[in-house]
Amino acid sequence: PITKSKWKHEKNKNLMLACWILCTNSGLAVLELDYCVSGTVRKRMSKSWVLFLSHGIFRVCEGSIRMCLYVWFTVALRVANWDFWFVPFSVDVGATIFLVAVLSGACTFGLQ
Repeated sequence: PITKSKWKHEKNKNLMLACWILCTNSGLAVLELDYCVSGTVRKRMSKSWVLFLSHGIFRVCEGSIRMCLYVWFTVALRVANWDFWFVPFSVDVGATIFLVAVLSGACTFGLQ
């Protein structure tokens, strides 16, 4: 452990519950964004509940994994006293914004 003491909220698992709610909420938000932005994805998800559910599970898992990696990198780099602990998050946000700006609306891989 990084610290020997715990917050009172860590003892009764409120923090863990909040983490699961946050991860699920971010995945569902990206699912809604996919549905609203891309006509191809909207058509695909409207065909059946299985496709909608599988895409939702994919987005929730993707968001959860990315957040866990951010937290892990931030904690590991701050503990190592690295002055640029925010770089992995900043690079990822910058790359995501760039890719969305360049490739937005480019869902042309045969899902019609």
